[in-house]
Amino acid sequence: MSRTQPVYTKEFKQQAVELFKTSGKSKSHIARDLGISDSALNKWCKEFEEQGQSFSWEGPSNSSRRGK
Repeated sequence: MSRTQPVYTKEFKQQAVELFKTSGKSKSHIARDLGISDSALNKWCKEFEEQGQSFSWEGPSNSSRRGK
């Protein structure tokens, strides 16, 4: 049985990166709190730095997001 990869909205990704940048908590702690993998948050932080505030990821922009 294959496992599907969760899909996160651009807004959720932005909020996760912003939470990391402003909370003073580690990426691992933030990822655990949000129910995402460390590697996902690392990737999002890197993409945010590369793209700046525009944060224009491709992908679905529906309201189905995971986390708290």
